[in-house]
Amino acid sequence: MRRRILCLLWRTLCMCSGRIKTANYCLFHTRSVPMKNILFVLSAIMIMCSCDRQNSSLVSIPTDIDSARLLTINTTALIPLETSDSSLIYDINSLELHGNRFIVHSRNYLRSYDIQSGSFLGDVARCGKKEDTFSYIGNLWLEEDTVRFFDSNLSAILSFSPNGTFYGRSYPLGQAFSIEAKPRQYFSLPEIGIFTTNFSNDNTARRNPRYSFYEFGQSECHYVDGREITEPTFLADGTFIDKENHRLLSWEPLRDTIFEVTKSRVKPLYHVDFGKRALPADIQALPYSADRIKAFNSKTSKPYASLIRYVQIHDGYIYFSFACGDETNFIAAYNTQSGQTSVYHIATPDNKFSQTTFFKITGDSAYFEVRDREDLLSNPYLYKIALSDLQ
Repeated sequence: MRRRILCLLWRTLCMCSGRIKTANYCLFHTRSVPMKNILFVLSAIMIMCSCDRQNSSLVSIPTDIDSARLLTINTTALIPLETSDSSLIYDINSLELHGNRFIVHSRNYLRSYDIQSGSFLGDVARCGKKEDTFSYIGNLWLEEDTVRFFDSNLSAILSFSPNGTFYGRSYPLGQAFSIEAKPRQYFSLPEIGIFTTNFSNDNTARRNPRYSFYEFGQSECHYVDGREITEPTFLADGTFIDKENHRLLSWEPLRDTIFEVTKSRVKPLYHVDFGKRALPADIQALPYSADRIKAFNSKTSKPYASLIRYVQIHDGYIYFSFACGDETNFIAAYNTQSGQTSVYHIATPDNKFSQTTFFKITGDSAYFEVRDREDLLSNPYLYKIALSDLQ
């Protein structure tokens, strides 16, 4: 890219006439070149050099899908979440463990199930219009014996006991927000402050930062530079709180970059390199995810690999799931010391049971969402795997 732009600058400054052909494109020049064209190219080079400096510390995570191994599911160890009229859910958005309970967030449901049998234990909270109900769950977390979540429609944190007792609402960020940065999710980073992801304003304002920052106990919003929102689509799981390194990690739909988020800036940190299976860079750069999805699902000789999800860090490894265009899902474990990545597909040999992209690390194990591909209307299963088996 740098060589191409330098070549373009040289040709522009030489004020060539006629049609110039290259292997990849054609350029048309006139006998006199307007100064604004020269300034445009100079600006492009300055931006390119700035990006090169910003990406100079970008770490590549080699991820070879063709070397993926099958990690066979032991069906007797599957935990079926009870399927009944009162306990149905969709896919799992997030999961917390408390005592003998799985606390499962699934779209507009927040429900609990027995950690051993999967039996339904009741709703933790319900969607509605009353004081003790929620409108929309932005993100969920557990503080000791209290379940908390950010309701982005109310701009409030709602608190419940694991068995469904309502504790109240709080408004730590206030209730009045700029259209440029209305909070969608709420992340507390110890010793640093509060970060929020923001709603899309559909390009109706001058700015639309992906992240904002608030000092603890303050309602003044500070925009985090480096990444703007370009469309309404977002990943509910697109942020991980990396407490050990005092930062957040962030990722976006069908883009193979993991970003570091601090209170001063969002910057690229890791590039997941799928090699020949990678979604082409020009596709990843498209501003709308619908266009990226269309390309991702297109028929190719070998399906594209992308859709990084549920990035988590534990004991020197970066874990993440991803998908292929043929709807096969994988889990990857990147060793930050050796630079090696292990890739697995978790399923039964006949693929009747197989993993989705959801997983949650707890202690030295991870719980994976598993689906019965012959009965997709039933609730999902949870399957526990030791992290050592993924390394």
